[in-house]
Amino acid sequence: MNQLTVKKSHELVTARFHFSLQEMRLFCMVVGMIDDRDEDFKTYRIPIQEVIKTFGIKSNTIYEELKKLTDSMLHKIIVIPLKENGKDKILKTTLMSSFKYNVDGRGVLEVTFHPTLKPYLLQVKNRYLLYDIQNILRIGSPNSIRMYELLKSFEGIGKRSFNLQELKEILGVADKYSKYSNFKRKILLKAQDDLAKHTDIVFTFEELSPSGGRKVEKLVFYISENRATKKKYPKDPILAEVEESSERSSIEKKLAGFGLSKLVIKNKILKEFEEDYIL
Repeated sequence: MNQLTVKKSHELVTARFHFSLQEMRLFCMVVGMIDDRDEDFKTYRIPIQEVIKTFGIKSNTIYEELKKLTDSMLHKIIVIPLKENGKDKILKTTLMSSFKYNVDGRGVLEVTFHPTLKPYLLQVKNRYLLYDIQNILRIGSPNSIRMYELLKSFEGIGKRSFNLQELKEILGVADKYSKYSNFKRKILLKAQDDLAKHTDIVFTFEELSPSGGRKVEKLVFYISENRATKKKYPKDPILAEVEESSERSSIEKKLAGFGLSKLVIKNKILKEFEEDYIL
């Protein structure tokens, strides 16, 4: 597969939804085909042979697999929390608008996005996530892919926190894993292992109980560069340049605009306060 860079707004990264592994891969693949200069969505075309190769689908079952995958994606609803005029709102939408492919399973898969997603995928200027798609194509868990995106977007800060219930809602598993130990084993530790093996970041996490007692209510993630995969998967120079430019417009730059020194920003503010509070 050619180099593809995935770019999503912060709101889309933290939207509430749950995809299967193949659905997540296909969504990210099509997002990676968007040109940063596009003012409107296009029809995005993926060679069927690329789908077979990337997704590990057998060529003799490709039509049945495409039918199942596309039917499912057209029925998936995501929920995006919004704030408009000081009021909390939610936006519900599907991600994809249409799929078209040959009944013989050859040629290309044509995909269109739902137009509601334009503000979250086209010409996104502020608070967005940017990464090389190769990071997530080697991951075998959709939850680990979501965890990668959630943490990768805060790599420059090095820290991100979630209330436990909030994180479960974002991952679309709010009604599962009533026991925290199961959530920790199947989601957190699995993601920790997947990201360490396959991506450009690693993380540790801290379990907190703000209200006292033994029940875990909050998670603080500490994010850093994965040096083990840095040489194995070298960063595309164009992507590195874009990420560096994005870094300059991050929270640190905004804080520096108030006359704060880098030392104060990194050693005091970012360590002592939550990112949401800072923003």
